[in-house]
Amino acid sequence: MTITDPFIIIDEDIGFNATVYPNPFINNASIRIASLFEDKPVTVGTSDDAYKTMELVYKIYVADAEWRDRYGITVD
Repeated sequence: MTITDPFIIIDEDIGFNATVYPNPFINNASIRIASLFEDKPVTVGTSDDAYKTMELVYKIYVADAEWRDRYGITVD
């Protein structure tokens, strides 16, 4: 099973009939975050996603005056 596989729900009352639902975790950021903490390659996402993430991190650091001053981060 991979992260993009759909979920299949089989009710015990309906035998072989099954309802297939799309995987609700495909766009779940926690999957990508887990890759960082577990030192595993990211299997979902694009280079654009990576760029947007780094842009967000930069904005967070720039918003913190103490961090900005400590590390000489300049505001664009």
